[in-house]
Amino acid sequence: FFASFFSLSSTMTLSMVRNPSLALPTFWTLYRRILTTTTQLLLPIAFASTLASHLAFIPKPPATLRRLSTFPTNQRLKSPPFAAVVDPTKSFSSAMSSSTSASSHPAPPKPRRDEDRVTYAGLPPPYLHWDATKNPRQAVDSPHPLLNPPVPIPDPYGWLRDDSRTNPEILDHLKRENEYSQSITSHLESVREGIYQEFLNSLQETDYSTPRSRGRYWYYTRTFEGKSYSAYCRAPKGSYGGGDNAVLPKIEWDGSKETPILPEEEIYLDVNELAKDKTYCGVGAVLPSPSHEYIAYTVDYSGDEKYELHVRNLRSGVDVALKVLDANGGKCGEDLLLEVSDSIEWGRDDNTLYYMTMDEQQRPFRLYQRRYWNASSGTNESAVETLLKEELDELYWCDVSKSLDEKYIFMDMASKETSEVWFLATEEEESVSSSNEENMKCIA
Repeated sequence: FFASFFSLSSTMTLSMVRNPSLALPTFWTLYRRILTTTTQLLLPIAFASTLASHLAFIPKPPATLRRLSTFPTNQRLKSPPFAAVVDPTKSFSSAMSSSTSASSHPAPPKPRRDEDRVTYAGLPPPYLHWDATKNPRQAVDSPHPLLNPPVPIPDPYGWLRDDSRTNPEILDHLKRENEYSQSITSHLESVREGIYQEFLNSLQETDYSTPRSRGRYWYYTRTFEGKSYSAYCRAPKGSYGGGDNAVLPKIEWDGSKETPILPEEEIYLDVNELAKDKTYCGVGAVLPSPSHEYIAYTVDYSGDEKYELHVRNLRSGVDVALKVLDANGGKCGEDLLLEVSDSIEWGRDDNTLYYMTMDEQQRPFRLYQRRYWNASSGTNESAVETLLKEELDELYWCDVSKSLDEKYIFMDMASKETSEVWFLATEEEESVSSSNEENMKCIA
């Protein structure tokens, strides 16, 4: 290119010196030569660049279809993906089908589709008597009106929801799903067992928690090798003093599950006994009463975090599950169990309990006081349930607690940004009433 350029430039210069009238034709001759030479050089380069860009977008075959020889010798799989011999020239889908057909696993269970089932979004028509609190799928504080008329939305698998967990068709489907899962993961049983044993080897199964002083007892928990749940224990302080300032004696324990941690040890709640014949058992709070003659505890047997509230007499062993009360303080006709959150507290004496109930989203939002919870146990008093405080803002999560000196009951409310604490003095708990909005006071 440059040789042609300098050659023509020299020729053009000599021609113009000898004959100025030839300057213009000589210039056009040089231009055509340069253009021709440039085209001959750049055209192959452009073609090669275009070809390279197209080749870059050709997808690579899946890694599972590459030849095993591409793996380093020390990294080859003992049983490579797709146990059957895979021909790299076959398509990925054909390789998948051949591998699946070679497997002996059963087909996964498929729930039926209810094509006629729909759910509605919008304003419930008054003539159909819909529950207006359940059908509108819209925020309570939304400024936009509900759809009118309501719009049907297909819901072919909505029949699978059953909060009562009693529908035999649903239970049978879940059973078949569990069997399918166990079948396709059966080859991992040895791996699961190995991981489980590795965890156990890093734990001390037979162990205890540090005893805590409460009144005239030391309270602590114990775990035992081979058992899945804790046991709640206590031991009298005896000669070590009955106050909360008593010094914990030196613990001389040989590490066996038969030996007590402290002298005169008593197991007052064994969760392993509660869990017998149950598919699930989760204990929330376990609290001794002010006289230490009762314990109140919350327990969940379903796994949905709706807890039952029980009170156990530690002398007689009688265990009472609290029930929902009617307006007169008696049990409801259906004899429903009271459902609470996991946080509870005793009042100033053994007759008073505090607990939280939950809304439809299972958010604790109402604090109740129940006096004479044991009215059905032969006392002359009737049970009295009083709503002390409620938090309707769904951003706030609530729970109940008690001060260390046992003089105040707290209701803690917290969102991700703000929090509040309300309190009630236990010496005033007998004067509370449902009509009094100032039962509790805010301190923070």
